[in-house]
Amino acid sequence: MHFLNALSIALVSLVAAAGAAPHKGWQPKATNCPLDKAVLPQVTDFQPGAKNLSPPSVANKVPTRVVLGKGTQNYTCAGNTAADMPAAYGAHALLYDVSCLAQYKPELLHKIPDHVYALPENMAEYCSDELSEFVRDNVQVGEHLFTTMTTPVFTFRGGKDIFYGKKMEGVSAPSRAAQGKNGAVDWLKLDSIAGTHGFKEVYRVVTASGKAPATCEGQKPEFEVPYAAEYWFYN
Repeated sequence: MHFLNALSIALVSLVAAAGAAPHKGWQPKATNCPLDKAVLPQVTDFQPGAKNLSPPSVANKVPTRVVLGKGTQNYTCAGNTAADMPAAYGAHALLYDVSCLAQYKPELLHKIPDHVYALPENMAEYCSDELSEFVRDNVQVGEHLFTTMTTPVFTFRGGKDIFYGKKMEGVSAPSRAAQGKNGAVDWLKLDSIAGTHGFKEVYRVVTASGKAPATCEGQKPEFEVPYAAEYWFYN
């Protein structure tokens, strides 16, 4: 079911992102769209009265990249009893270009994390490969990982763009977000630190799943929780 949902959304995005009906010489487009009309989502878009992240502090409010991250939030447990609490241990996700959806069909984009967070990684990569072949461009454009437990990194193919960050703000995900087993991870605002090239700030928004269980009871010393989220980059 998750596979069919994800594939359906991806195929619909091709037509939606084209901005017009097919015509002679038309080529499907799913990546590298302009972002001058893209608007950073707010928690209050989904849950009126909730707390929002502060807006981008950069002068240019047009994002330089919008990607979908799909992977895992990682945790450790010192023990496996109800008295032991999980500790965050970074994350890992593949990044997919969703600029065309952010520009032309944001309402469709914001539904994707809920549909794909639990999709097995091999199926997600298969969808990406098939879509890339169809549009003749790479949909998978980068990777998200941590160099330390507190330093998120975003790397991108085919260029010098890289982001090393630190958390500046966090707010709870809206109650309607896909919860998974334990809840959706917070929305975040990250600021750049030394080593960054091409970006100033990154937002993690429209999150689905990813939270750790309340205790380590029954857990392994290291475990992963699937998640998905949108990442918006500004410079």
